[in-house]
Amino acid sequence: LGSGGQARAGGKRFMKSGFVRAGLKKKAWGARSSFPSSTSSATAPWMATRKASDGTVASASATKTKKTAGGGYKLVIVESPAKARTIQKFLDSMFVVESCMGHVRDLPRKARDVPIELKPTFGKMLGVDADNGFTALYVTMDGKEAIIKKLKDKLKGASELILASDEDREGEAISWHLLELLKPKVPVKRAVFHEITREAIFRAFESPRQLDYNLVHAQEARRILDRLAGYTMSPLLWRKISPGLSAGRVQSVGLAMIVRRERERLAFIAAEYYDLRANLTCAASAISASSSTASSSLGKFTATLVETAGKFVASGRDFDANGLLKGAISSNTASSLGDD
Repeated sequence: LGSGGQARAGGKRFMKSGFVRAGLKKKAWGARSSFPSSTSSATAPWMATRKASDGTVASASATKTKKTAGGGYKLVIVESPAKARTIQKFLDSMFVVESCMGHVRDLPRKARDVPIELKPTFGKMLGVDADNGFTALYVTMDGKEAIIKKLKDKLKGASELILASDEDREGEAISWHLLELLKPKVPVKRAVFHEITREAIFRAFESPRQLDYNLVHAQEARRILDRLAGYTMSPLLWRKISPGLSAGRVQSVGLAMIVRRERERLAFIAAEYYDLRANLTCAASAISASSSTASSSLGKFTATLVETAGKFVASGRDFDANGLLKGAISSNTASSLGDD
């Protein structure tokens, strides 16, 4: 099963995707959609019909049609149903707004979610192959099959797909997983906004971008670290402290790394050592007569002591963490000026 490949077991779809994924294709998604350049109701035919303060209706186009110039509506996917309903009110029927209900794929949560033929590779760490580039096995989450089927059906009649999940790394990963599952054959755009207002939605649709794979990789790195190092932490709390407790699994791993480093620092034994530098000047007889007009620094140089009494002078790199000369170096071959 190669990177980006698929396998079916027990009626479920499994996707294999490497953490450092050569199969991530940053393909061009076609020309930018011809979104209107203004958000005024007079020039934006895709605005939802709305009433003015005097009770009159302001709209530049009929709202019954679901066809655009490309031959279909624009499918917008957001994370929550409430957000989908609110955004739909701002748009006319050229747009259909649907919700994916958050994450749609994840690492397998249980051993039975890993196909039998993949258990030797992904069964030990439940979805991560740490011996093969930290390759991740993704499965469609329980209860999301119906949502994916609905989105696929909606996509069949769409002329364009707009992924409008949150702009953080989790939202970017959701958009990527949707792309992997839906496999759209129509142009895809990524729209992001930080508030659910008419103006913010219009600005986001007028200035779409492509998927940010740096954010996708950041989310994958966090998720894989969680699975490799933090996944067994909460069960440990249940056994040692109290059932039902939850650990900050990634934060705890980071704290453990800091504690380990701090212990190394505390165990470090300081050792004093010295070096010797001398500022020297050549004898006048060693300077050519032609140099009389040169800089006053001519003939001056700095020298460092490297050997004394037949032994080289030890420096910082010659001591180990215990403050002793390293194994290959002995007091017979090296001298520390601090010893004298």
